[in-house]
Amino acid sequence: MVGSPAVMRNALRHLADLPENVTVQVLPFSAGFPLGVACGPFTVLDFDRATGEPPTVYVEGYRGNMYYDMDKAVTHYRDTFRKLQRVALPLADSKQMLRRVAREYEQ
Repeated sequence: MVGSPAVMRNALRHLADLPENVTVQVLPFSAGFPLGVACGPFTVLDFDRATGEPPTVYVEGYRGNMYYDMDKAVTHYRDTFRKLQRVALPLADSKQMLRRVAREYEQ
C-alpha cells in the first residue's frame, strides 16, 4: 500500500475512470514474467515526422535514465510492449479489477 487506504482507493478509482483516450491494462500476477525477466518502466516516444525526430525509447533505471533511438532498440521495446499487452487483462476487465480492489480499501 502506498499512502493511506483513502489514497489507494482514490488512486485506483482515478485509474479506472481515465478517459477513453488513455488505456490502462493490468498485468495480473498470474501472468508471471512473460518476458522471462522484469523489464522495468519504459516509454516509446513517437514524434511528428515533420520534426525529423526519430522514434525514441525512454528507459527509467535505478542508476539513471537512457534514451534509445536506434531502429533495432525501438523495435525491441515495441515488441516488448506488444508481448505485455497480449498477457495483460483486457481494458474492461482491468477497469473492473481496479474498481474491485479500490472497494477493498473502503473503511
